[in-house]
Amino acid sequence: QKELLEYQKQEEYLRNTSKKQMIKNTQKEAHEKKVRDLEDKKLEAKRALMQKIIRENQMRMEKEERVKQLEDEEMELIHNLQNTQLLQKQAYEQLEKALEAGQEDL
Repeated sequence: QKELLEYQKQEEYLRNTSKKQMIKNTQKEAHEKKVRDLEDKKLEAKRALMQKIIRENQMRMEKEERVKQLEDEEMELIHNLQNTQLLQKQAYEQLEKALEAGQEDL
């Protein structure tokens, strides 16, 4: 009888110890999963930020290239305008000389 009681106590103690260990393991696994999930979220946020930075840099570079193209185009147009103005001035001066020469002939 005494031995049976002792055996039952030991058995209950072992069951309780086993349950405690299972609870600890479950808690540990839950904690580790929470930590992993948090790390995954941080990593995903970092990736998203890097992609955003890359996209913004790409857009900035494209805009800078477009500005450079427009500046080059502007310089070419200014140069063409100056050439046109010079040609007009020369034509006007030639016209004046021709008119003066025509006046002298009269």
